[in-house]
Amino acid sequence: MITGRVLGGNLYPLVDLEIRDYDGAVNLVTFIVDTGNDFSLVMTPDLIARLGLQELPGTTEITSSTGDRRSARYYLAEVMWDGEFKLVRVIEGIAPLMGRELMRSYSLSIEMRLGGLVSIAPLESWYPLNLHTFSILRITIQPLKINLHAPCLQRPQPNPPPAPISSLIALPLFLANLAYTPCAGRADRYSTLASP
Repeated sequence: MITGRVLGGNLYPLVDLEIRDYDGAVNLVTFIVDTGNDFSLVMTPDLIARLGLQELPGTTEITSSTGDRRSARYYLAEVMWDGEFKLVRVIEGIAPLMGRELMRSYSLSIEMRLGGLVSIAPLESWYPLNLHTFSILRITIQPLKINLHAPCLQRPQPNPPPAPISSLIALPLFLANLAYTPCAGRADRYSTLASP
């Protein structure tokens, strides 16, 4: 799990990440968590130069939050992520930002108050959906006996044995099996419900 704090007057969610520089030394860099950023990491040109990050071929077109479009270069960084070093692409920008690509298959939680906790944890049950191995759970529903006249106390009717239902269309069948037991001396206004 990666943790950080919410700081500053604008309540910035901040996370410290360890990044290896060109010489192999580990540097602690503070990033603003930016869920509007599609990239893994954004670093200033000065920080990229200080860490000696390797430039990758090609550029990308980015649009800032103010709507300005510009070209940015890619770099390669080795980042400590959830207990192990991971190679990620970095683009140059005006502030150190951590984007959505790095947080893919993780859960982000931010307590939006000064000093609030920022936590990024792996999604334990995350997996790509594979339709070839997907199966619907088998659900067993017993018909329910309901007495619509609360003041009338009657002995409960015995329920039939449970029937397995292997479809998500079980709710209409469940509702159709509701039974009504009228109280003695009252008109049966609910005769459309299934009888017991």
